[in-house]
Amino acid sequence: MKPLRLTMTAFGPYKSTETIDFRQLQQHRLFAISGQTGAGKTTIFDGISFALYGSGSGEDRKDTKSMRSDFADDKDYTAVELLFELHGKTYRVLRQLGHIKKGNKTATGERYEFFEVHADETETPAVDRQKVSDINKKIEELIGLTQQQFKQIVMLPQGEFRKLLTSDSKEKEEILRKIFKTEPLDQLVKQLDVKRTALAKDTAAAKATFEANVQQLAVLPTRDSALFTLLQGQHNVYQLLEALLEEASFYREQLPTLAQQLQGAKQQHDTLQQQLGAAERLNEQLAQFEHAKAHYASLEERRDDMIALRTTWQRADIAATVQPYFAQLQQAVQHEQRARADVEAANAHEQTIAAQLVEVKKQYDELAVQQQQREEQRLAIDRLEQLKPLFAEQRRLTEQLRSDTTALQDAQQSYDDHVKRLAQFSDRLQDEKKKLHDLQLAAEPLEEQRQKLQILQAQWQAYEQLQRQNEAVQQSFSVATKQHEEYVASDSTYREAYDKWLQNEAAQLADLLRDGEPCNVCGSTEHPNRATHQQGVATKVQLDALRQQAERAQQAYNQAQATYTQAQQLQASYVTACEELHVPLQNIASLQADVLTTEQAVATAYDAAEAVKKLRIVIDNAEQKLVAEQQNERQKKDALQQLQTTLAVTTTSLQQLNERMPKHIATSEELQRELLQLQQAYKEAIDAWQHIQQLYQATDKQYGTAKERIALTEQVNAQVTKQREQAEQVWQQQLTNAGFTTIAEFEAALQSAEVREEMKEQLERYRDELQRAKAIIDSGEQLATTERVDVAALHEQIATQSDVLQAVSQQHEQCKHALQHCETMHDTLKTAHEQNEELLKEEQELTTLYDLMRGKNAKKVSFERYVQIGFLEQITEAANIRLRYLSNGQFTLQCSDRLESGGKQSGLSLDVYDAYTGLLRDVKTLSGGEKFNASLALSLGMADVIQSFQGNIQIETMFIDEGFGSLDEETLAKAIDTLVDLQQSGRMIGIISHVQELKAAMPAVLQVTKSKEGYSTTEFLLK
Repeated sequence: MKPLRLTMTAFGPYKSTETIDFRQLQQHRLFAISGQTGAGKTTIFDGISFALYGSGSGEDRKDTKSMRSDFADDKDYTAVELLFELHGKTYRVLRQLGHIKKGNKTATGERYEFFEVHADETETPAVDRQKVSDINKKIEELIGLTQQQFKQIVMLPQGEFRKLLTSDSKEKEEILRKIFKTEPLDQLVKQLDVKRTALAKDTAAAKATFEANVQQLAVLPTRDSALFTLLQGQHNVYQLLEALLEEASFYREQLPTLAQQLQGAKQQHDTLQQQLGAAERLNEQLAQFEHAKAHYASLEERRDDMIALRTTWQRADIAATVQPYFAQLQQAVQHEQRARADVEAANAHEQTIAAQLVEVKKQYDELAVQQQQREEQRLAIDRLEQLKPLFAEQRRLTEQLRSDTTALQDAQQSYDDHVKRLAQFSDRLQDEKKKLHDLQLAAEPLEEQRQKLQILQAQWQAYEQLQRQNEAVQQSFSVATKQHEEYVASDSTYREAYDKWLQNEAAQLADLLRDGEPCNVCGSTEHPNRATHQQGVATKVQLDALRQQAERAQQAYNQAQATYTQAQQLQASYVTACEELHVPLQNIASLQADVLTTEQAVATAYDAAEAVKKLRIVIDNAEQKLVAEQQNERQKKDALQQLQTTLAVTTTSLQQLNERMPKHIATSEELQRELLQLQQAYKEAIDAWQHIQQLYQATDKQYGTAKERIALTEQVNAQVTKQREQAEQVWQQQLTNAGFTTIAEFEAALQSAEVREEMKEQLERYRDELQRAKAIIDSGEQLATTERVDVAALHEQIATQSDVLQAVSQQHEQCKHALQHCETMHDTLKTAHEQNEELLKEEQELTTLYDLMRGKNAKKVSFERYVQIGFLEQITEAANIRLRYLSNGQFTLQCSDRLESGGKQSGLSLDVYDAYTGLLRDVKTLSGGEKFNASLALSLGMADVIQSFQGNIQIETMFIDEGFGSLDEETLAKAIDTLVDLQQSGRMIGIISHVQELKAAMPAVLQVTKSKEGYSTTEFLLK
C-alpha cells in the first residue's frame, strides 16, 4: 500500500480542508515530517489510519469523536479521504463523521465511500454496499494486514513502537495473537476445557447412574443367596454380574412349577363360578314367576277403571278435532267488536277537525289583508342596511387615524433613539480597534520569543543530560574502582596460593631426590637447597575455586571498565552537544534565568495573541453589526416617511366620508337599534303569516283524511260482520257432526293435549304390563314345583378358592418379575459399566491433551505460545540482521527460556546477548538509543516475516513517530543508512523527528505550520 493523496477536513488541528499530495515527492521516497509541538504531525498518521481502519494510529487516539477540529466551522463535516495505490490499482476511501449542527437535535452528514479509480479517472464501487463493515472487511482483505499488524510494521506511532520489544510474555502474547491471528488456538483450548468439563460431568453422572442401578437390586425378593451376600459387603461389578446370573437361573427353574399350580387353581375356580351362575339364574326365574302372578291379579282389579278412562280419552280426542272451529268463531266476534268501535271513533274525529278548520280559515283571512304593510317594512329595512357600510368605514378610518398617529410618534422616537445608539456604537468600535492595535504590537514578538525559548530549552536539556551523564560517569568510575580493587585482591590471593602450591609441589619432588643421583629437572647430583614443605597450602580444588573467583572479578572489572569507558564517550558527546548549542556551562544560573524570563515573555505574547484572536472576532462581529444597524437606520427613516404619507391619506378619506353621512342618525349604534326594531317587527309579521298558511293547509288535509277514514271503517265493519256470521254457521255444523248437542257438553269433554297424551300413555302402560305378566305366567308353569338353590355355600367355596388362586398367582408373578429384573439389571449394569469405563478413559485422554495445550508443563508454554514462539524466533532472526549492523555487532536478540515467576506462562520474553561482555540480559536494561535500534530492527523483521507468512502483501510504506532523538551521531547515521536502504528497495518512509541532523539528511520535508490562530497547514519542501 502506497498513499498518493491525503485530504483532511475539520480534522484535528486542520480547520478546513488540508490536502497532502505524496506524489509531489516524485523520486524522493524518504522524507521528514517537521513542525512545532502540537502542530499536527501525528494527526497525519491518524488521518491515514482513520481512512483505512476507522480509528486513530495510537491506543490513546481511538476515540473518533475527539478527532473533530476545535477550529472547524459548524457547516463543515469532519472527513478524511485517502487515495492510495495497491497491486497496480488505485483506490479512494472516504470516511465522514456526522455531527450535530446548531439548531439540530440529531447528527447528520455521516458518509462512507470506497471506490476503485481507473486511469480515465472514472470510479467503480469497490464494495457491494457502502457500509462501514463491508469497507473495513474489503480494505483488510486488499492490504492483507489488520490494524494491529499495520501499526506494528507500517505505521509506528508514539507509545506503540517499543511494545513488542519491552513488553512481558503476557503482553507479547496479545500482540502476536492479533498480528498472526492465533486466536483460534486460544479458542481451541477454551473449547477443550468446556468439553473436558462436560465430559467430567458425564462421567460423574454415569457413575451415579451405575450406583443407582445397583441400589435397584434391593427390590428383588430377599433370600439366602450370593447376590444379597455381596450387596451387604464390598463387591465389584464382575461379582455382581455373576451373582445376577445365578439369581436369574434360580427364578427360571421355579417358574414352570408355579405356572402348573396356577393353571390348576384357575380351573377349579372357574368350575365353582359356573355352578354359582346356574344357581343364581334359577333363583331369579322363580322370583320373576311369583312376582308376575301377584302383579297380574292387581292389574285385573283395575280393568273397569281403565275402560272408563278409555271412554273419556276418546271423547276428549273428538272434542280436540272441532276445537279450532270454535276458536275461529271467537276470533270473528272480537274482530266485529273492534270494527264497530273504529267507526264510532272516526265519526267523532271528523266532527272535531271540521270545527278547527272553520277557526283557522277565519285567522287566515285576517292576515292575508296585511300583505302591503309587510312589504313596506321590508323596504325600510333595506334602506337602513345600505347605511351600515358607511358607518363601518367611518369607524375604521377613525381607528386608522388614531393608530397611524400613534405609530408615527413611536417611529419618530425609535428613529431618534437608534441614531443616538448608532453614534455610541461607532465610538466603542473605534476604541476596540485601538485596543486591537495595542495587543497586536504586544503579540508581535511571539514567534521570535518561541524560537529563542526553543534554543534555550535545548541548551537547558543538553545541560541536564550532561549533568546526569557526569553523575553516571562518576558512578561508573566508582564501580570500576571498586571492581578493580576486588580484582586485585582476588588475583593477589590466587597468586599467593598458587606460589605456595608450586613450592609444595617442588618439596614433594625434593623428597624423591637421593644424594649422588641426578635431579630429573636440572641433572645435578648434589642437592644442597632442597625445597621445603609450606603450611596452609590450598588443594587443587580450592586453587581452582580461587582462580575462578579471580577470573570472575576480572570479568566484572572489565565490564565495569567498559561501562565507564562508554559513559565517558557519551559524556564527551554531551559536552560536544553543549558546545554546539553554546551552552554557558560557566554561568548556568544565567541560562536558567533566561529560560524563565523567555517563558514569561512567550506566555505574555501568547496571551496577547489569544486576546488578538478573540478581539478580532469581536471587532468583526461589531463591524458586521454596525453595517446591519446602519441599514436598519435607513429602513427606519423610510418607514417614518411612509407613515407620514399614510396619515395624510387617512385624514383626507375620513373628512370626505363624514360629508356623506345622514344627519338624523348620529352613530352606528343608533342605526343598529332602529334596524333591529324594524327587523323584529317584520320577522313577527312574516312568521305569523307563514304559520297560519301552514296551519290552514295542514287542518284542511286532516279534515279530508278524517272523511276518508269514516268510509274505510264502515267498509271494514261490514266485512267482519259477514265473516262472523259465516264462522258461526261452520261451528254449528261441526258441533253436530262431532255428536255434541250443546256447547256445555263440548266444553266438558275438551281437554288439553298434555292431558290427552297422559291418558293415552296410561292406557298403553296398563296393556303392556298385563301382557308381560301373562307371558311370564304362561312360560313359568313348569317351575311351580321347583325349590330355590342355597348360593351362600357356593360363595364361601369360591372365596376360599380365590384366596388360593391369588396366592399362587402372586408367587408366579413375583418369580416372573424377579427373573425379568435380574436379566434387565444384568444387561443394564454391564452396559453402564462399559460406558463408564469408556467415559473415564476419554476424560483422562482429554485432560492430558488440555493440560498440554494450556501450558501445564515444565516449560510453562501453551500450544498457542509454542506457535507464537516460532513466529517470534523468525522475527528475531530477521531483526538481528539489521540490529548487528546498527549496534556494530554488539547486540543480538534471543528468545528467553527463563520461566516467569508465580507459575505464569513463559516463552515470549526477549533477552539481548552483549558480545562485549559475553552475557545475556533482559532487553529492558538497554539504554534509550539501544532500545530504539532494537525496536526498529524488530519492526522491520516483523514486516519481513508477515510478508513471507501472508504472501501477497506489498509493504511499500513506513511511518515512524519516535526514537531518533535518543541516538548518538554514529548510531543515528547507521539508522539513516538502514532507512535509505529500505527506501531504495521501493518503500516510502516518513519520519516525525525534531533532530536537526536527521532532517538535514532527508531529501524532502513535510513542513507542518501552526498559525497564530492555532490551526495548521502543510507543505512539501524538496531539496
